[in-house]
Amino acid sequence: MSLPLPVRSMPPPVEGPSSHYLTPAAIEIIAREIAEAGGIEVFFIGRLGREQLVEEVEAHAFGSRDAVPVLMNLVRPGEVILHNHPSGQLEPSDADLRVSSTLGNLGVGSFIVDNACTRLRVVVRPQVPREKARVAPEEVERLLGPKSALARALGEYEHRPEQQRMSLAVVRALNEDGIAVIEAGTGTGKSLAYLVPSLLYALDNRERVVVSTHTINLQEQILHKDLPVVRRALDREFEAVIVKGRSNYVCKRKAQMAREELAGGQQSLIDDEHAVELREVLTWAATSPTGDRTELTVPPREEVWERVGSESDNCLRLRCPFYEECFFYNSRRHAARADLLVVNHSLLLSDLAVRRESGNWTTAAVLPPYRHVVLDEAHHLEEVATRHLGTILARPGLRRLFGRLARTDARYARRRGLYATLEEKLEELRKASLITTDHPVFRILLFDLMPAIESVREQCEALVDDFGHAFMDLVGVERVTSGHEHRIRLLPGHTAAEAWEGECLPLLHALAREIGLFLDRNRQALEALGTLTDVALERLRDVALEWRALIERLDGYRRLAVEFAQDHDDVCRWVEIGRDRRERLAVRLCSAPISVANLLRESLHDKMRSEVLTSATLAVDEDFAFLFERIGIQTPPAPVAAGASDEADDEGTAEPAAPAARTTESLILGSSYDYTQQVLLGVPSDLGDPRSAGFDDRLARFIIGAVAASEGRAFVLFTSWGQMRTQHQRCADSIRRLGIECLVQGQESRDQLLQRFRRDETSVLFATSSFWEGVDVRGRALELLVIARLPFAVPNEPIQEAQHERLQQQGRDPFHALAVPRAVIRLKQGFGRLIRSRTDRGAVLIADERLVRAGYGRRFVRSLPPVELAHETTDLLLERTRAFLAGEGPAPVQGPRSRSASSRASR
Repeated sequence: MSLPLPVRSMPPPVEGPSSHYLTPAAIEIIAREIAEAGGIEVFFIGRLGREQLVEEVEAHAFGSRDAVPVLMNLVRPGEVILHNHPSGQLEPSDADLRVSSTLGNLGVGSFIVDNACTRLRVVVRPQVPREKARVAPEEVERLLGPKSALARALGEYEHRPEQQRMSLAVVRALNEDGIAVIEAGTGTGKSLAYLVPSLLYALDNRERVVVSTHTINLQEQILHKDLPVVRRALDREFEAVIVKGRSNYVCKRKAQMAREELAGGQQSLIDDEHAVELREVLTWAATSPTGDRTELTVPPREEVWERVGSESDNCLRLRCPFYEECFFYNSRRHAARADLLVVNHSLLLSDLAVRRESGNWTTAAVLPPYRHVVLDEAHHLEEVATRHLGTILARPGLRRLFGRLARTDARYARRRGLYATLEEKLEELRKASLITTDHPVFRILLFDLMPAIESVREQCEALVDDFGHAFMDLVGVERVTSGHEHRIRLLPGHTAAEAWEGECLPLLHALAREIGLFLDRNRQALEALGTLTDVALERLRDVALEWRALIERLDGYRRLAVEFAQDHDDVCRWVEIGRDRRERLAVRLCSAPISVANLLRESLHDKMRSEVLTSATLAVDEDFAFLFERIGIQTPPAPVAAGASDEADDEGTAEPAAPAARTTESLILGSSYDYTQQVLLGVPSDLGDPRSAGFDDRLARFIIGAVAASEGRAFVLFTSWGQMRTQHQRCADSIRRLGIECLVQGQESRDQLLQRFRRDETSVLFATSSFWEGVDVRGRALELLVIARLPFAVPNEPIQEAQHERLQQQGRDPFHALAVPRAVIRLKQGFGRLIRSRTDRGAVLIADERLVRAGYGRRFVRSLPPVELAHETTDLLLERTRAFLAGEGPAPVQGPRSRSASSRASR
């Protein structure tokens, strides 16, 4: 049944208060944009919300009606073209009426406002949809069926029942304003399963859908592989774009400044060692169609990119001469027109943070407004949110920031940085008789800031180092060696100690005070700029903007020092102490929230109309309780059986918050692969506990034997860099004597290692961290996966410690409530590296007998795909592996069994 929308009747087409037609946020944006444009005529595209008020607006043209035909190509039926009359008289002109007539025939509205956006004239009302257009399940089944348009578009298309069931769950979430949480096994085709219904919904309802992923690889796959197929199958036009953060784009204004500086031989902001690289970046930027740094074959150094990269705190927006051609704003204009946005989790969280702080859920923030989101690779959401909300105060960041203000090029004895540029600009103004040397800006800059900055920087860096030494004394760390980093959580026992109050805390206060005094002097100079003439200010505009931005960032470091000195029950604080490349003490003051569940619930789950969360690894032992608890989804039901199709209640909302009776559907879909025939899963029975004496020697012999049995073609995955390096050293020579190349993570970049591994089908790769997931190696290049031990997180990680402690305070066992579920998810990710197509086959050998002998091992086994588990001696297991990979078929085994296909279907 259709859901009628709450519709507010629009007033007749006459003049009235703008609040009858626009949301307060839209009014604020329109008035601000007009003011920033100097009160000239500004043309906007407006989009209506469910209350039939214009809630989303974006400026597209300034001061010229010539842009109206272009806007007609961008606007859609049901939207509004809105502009101001600077005179304040809202009566439409003949030109207004001609344009409005054309717009009305297109179903587009035409509004006129005054410059303050307090009064509004409706010339033509937009075509207003009366009810939500529901996605028809039959339409999705038709598009994804065995003889569908999608099948014709793909050519070689395999109909996957799991994909179809997933797509129908996505349809239910969109239609019923619900949440769908879907574990979709490898080979399901989950991206097509959510893209098809999402685009149908977006097009029929003119409501944007956001797809968020963790990895760039998946974003590129969606944009360049999946969406072209969907476009051919739907046979409908739609806009879909990848949205990236501002820092990815060149700022044309800053690039022009850099060119002028290089051409004029000033180079006060540019070190000579960076000048060649900067010229190469500028040459590329001059012809780049997007200004996206990922176009560069070799990523530039950070010191070079910050000279040309777009930054929000020094952006002139409408006042910028390059606004109309700005790379960043062009990307945002494309995003504003798009039906589907593809972003990463970090950018999504940045957008939600801005909206949460401002209370703005209906207009553009970091992203254009949206109320429907698909989170792919959703198992990373908690981790990304924790990292996103974390803070770091460290010497390198302080040094870089002070260096942007002023530094000395020792090789050429030249001053560099913003102060040197400002001095040059002031001298030009003096020669033009626009300023005198006794002006306060001159005095403060030349006789206060420039002489003082080096000592201020040294003092701030020394205070950070002194804090590190004092903290080492407090916690009993006597020495720090190269290559070994201490990560020590700040505990109540530490902050209650006399050494904390007497030594550590005063150093933090001194750091905040030192930065604060320096900021005060800078702000005095900035205030003094206001006494200059308009001509002088215009010439100083760019450098003053950069100055203010750097000062605000430096104030951010002051706030970090203040906040680190304060106790917060919900925040984990820790100190990282190591050695940098020059063997100097490296101290980092870090903090992060202990839990992100409430934040995600309030900012994401309670604000979206519909959500889809999916991944191949969400459930633990066929249950989503762990995931729901960690990311703040409340009162989840049991997972729906794979074949179930009961629809959610017909309940929706037009309010920003989700309805109380919101439906959450959880679904576990198995893979389309036949794991019982494609995979051998084995655990050696004679290696002993990984924590026992002599295990490393036994493990090395097992790895060498396994690689010999498979004739290479293997990943050997570890849970720590230390164990990986140790085993590589023990095994590499023996493996090479077998005629097999032995690669190790770290010797080259991740992509280079994967290319070498794929080229040489007999090679072996020892790896950790990023190789547990997001790696796709098909065919015979990968037939063996050796997992050195169950992937439990390092128990003394500060955040992990704090989360364990929080669970203990709640009377729960942190090992079973947190450590085991996280390790299960990680093992599922590692297991998934092996089988990537219906024709792949191989062996997974887990050298950790806890999988079989420990009580919690059953949770791991039941969470893996359905496959027999061989638990036998090393000799028998390696012979079984050799025979299986040689195609002699799986031999009967005795031992535990992972979840079977029949048990899964009965859920």
